[in-house]
Amino acid sequence: MSKAKDKDNSKSKKVFLFLTPAKYILIGLFFLLSIRITHDFGYSLIGVVEVLFVFILANYISIKNTVIASIFSGLFMFILGIQAGLLFFSGMYLNMIMIANLASIEMLRGRAFQYGSIALLVLILIFIPHKPLLVKQFKSKIPLIALFFLFSVDIVFSAALKKSEYSPFFAIYTLAQENHRVKMLKARIKDFGTEGAGEEFFQMEIADGIDKPKELPDYPNVVIIFMEGCSQNVIEDERNIMPNIATFQNEGLSFDNYYNHTAATYRGLFGQLYSAHSYYDDAIEGFVSVEEILSDKGYETKFINPEPTNTLFTKYLKKMQFDVSSGNFKDDLMPDQQNYDLVFDALKEAEESNTPNLIVTYTVFTHVGFDSPDKKYGDGANRLLNRFYNTDCAFGDFISRVKEAGYDENTIFVLTTDHASCRDDDYTATFSGYYERPAWFCDEVPFTIYYKGIKPEWVDANGRNSLCLAPTLLDYMDISEPNYFLGESLFVEDPDNKFDTIFCIPDGMLTNKTNDGLVGDLSEDEQKDYEERFARFLSVMGTE
Repeated sequence: MSKAKDKDNSKSKKVFLFLTPAKYILIGLFFLLSIRITHDFGYSLIGVVEVLFVFILANYISIKNTVIASIFSGLFMFILGIQAGLLFFSGMYLNMIMIANLASIEMLRGRAFQYGSIALLVLILIFIPHKPLLVKQFKSKIPLIALFFLFSVDIVFSAALKKSEYSPFFAIYTLAQENHRVKMLKARIKDFGTEGAGEEFFQMEIADGIDKPKELPDYPNVVIIFMEGCSQNVIEDERNIMPNIATFQNEGLSFDNYYNHTAATYRGLFGQLYSAHSYYDDAIEGFVSVEEILSDKGYETKFINPEPTNTLFTKYLKKMQFDVSSGNFKDDLMPDQQNYDLVFDALKEAEESNTPNLIVTYTVFTHVGFDSPDKKYGDGANRLLNRFYNTDCAFGDFISRVKEAGYDENTIFVLTTDHASCRDDDYTATFSGYYERPAWFCDEVPFTIYYKGIKPEWVDANGRNSLCLAPTLLDYMDISEPNYFLGESLFVEDPDNKFDTIFCIPDGMLTNKTNDGLVGDLSEDEQKDYEERFARFLSVMGTE
């Protein structure tokens, strides 16, 4: 019995001796392979260096105490495993927007098996006990010399390139900094108060940069379509992925060098309809919106909701003063084809009622990770191309029906997006010639205004962003009301505006500037100035 037991223990020991290096090699490979999305060897190098650092230190500890070594290894490899997985799929380490969007994690279900299976494999390997390797060598000074060397490479390389964000461990510190900055922002919001501060942001009118076309009635119907996560380069791609939308842009009044102002969806929709930032997804009171202004003019305001079972989103839309409808659709996500059918039906009702309508929708099936539920691009092998081609087919059918019915004679159509396409691994691989895009979620996005008889034109927005949608649309309609808009009409040249060329995700104050159509980082002084103005604005609007 004793010999059999010893034999089993020997086999178990050999298994763990094999699995111990396997987990470090696996995480190291994730860092190395992430270069396919980052196109920056710095992330791969520093990631592998820190994996080796943990391995050497854990192995050094294991010679004296395997329990402590296993706890140490499990904890730090858990952190590295998360960071390596996120870098591998998204090109980014863990940040506040990822944490904030955990509530919508079901939207990643298009790749749930892929994400889940790799996450499970990493978790299994990470928590395998660490057994000592190369015991003779690790009893010498070799591991200490190796640790010193790796630490030097980590620090010197990162410092030389001024890229501390290469480090997956330093990214945790950065995450803590982001959280601290959010707390400081909240504190400043409360400190400012609202007495007298509204004068800084309050405007009696919307700047008049263009006359409403004479052929449009005083109060035409308005249809606003927000496509999920669509950058302008997808439409312009030489593979002709979205031909119907490309044609639509060339038939209407379209804006070039126009950027999204934030992410993700909730803030993207809110920010464009209210020309404002909010810190919380449900902070709406105190703001002025397109739907409020049009409602006061006698408009019915409707939102076609593609997520009828998402009670949080439905509640959010109702707080935005919309009559929310999903027709008879009862499933969790509405295909774009059916979504456009409901928009068409709502427009038909508006035409028959002789009551002006504002009809807004958000088409969801271009969300990151999704594949097309209907139309396929080419051989159907690329899910990203499939989903954008599918929504283009749905839009093409919709706009053809609109023109055939003559509904474009009395209706202004606005086509845009909630935010830019996420620069994940699918996106980077599909648009390999476009990987130089510097920001994860900030990019040039579509914005087209169309009605029958409009003069086709492309207008250079010079890097201004989607905070300008509300004032631009209302300016085009010759509607002017008191407001707190942060953006200004794109028809007004050289506006004195300090918000409409800055992209900002409030969680952690992640920012980029887009002046003159070039995405860049804010300087330290620009960042401080922007955060101060941002806090003052939120205090005025009562966001606490």
